[in-house]
Amino acid sequence: MAIINTANLIFQNLVSRVTIKNRGKIFGFFQFFGNIGSVIGPILGGIVLDSLGLRAPFLISIVVELCLIPFYIILVHIIKPHLREKYDDKMKI
Repeated sequence: MAIINTANLIFQNLVSRVTIKNRGKIFGFFQFFGNIGSVIGPILGGIVLDSLGLRAPFLISIVVELCLIPFYIILVHIIKPHLREKYDDKMKI
């Protein structure tokens, strides 16, 4: 759960930098889809638990998260050139 929340916060941070005008809409969409997932997730998890066994929901969750990693990386590369707030690539110590 912590990994999912961290990934969502990082993604929200990147997306909110792309468009200053539509930040409210973006955060609203994230809340909307997050709340739908909070309702549908336990229902589907219960169905999987009843039909496939105790370990199945956890294994499915791990596979889904691993499959999402390439999409996060691709989206970061797509969004990076369009950031409004600029940053320095080199770390200054």
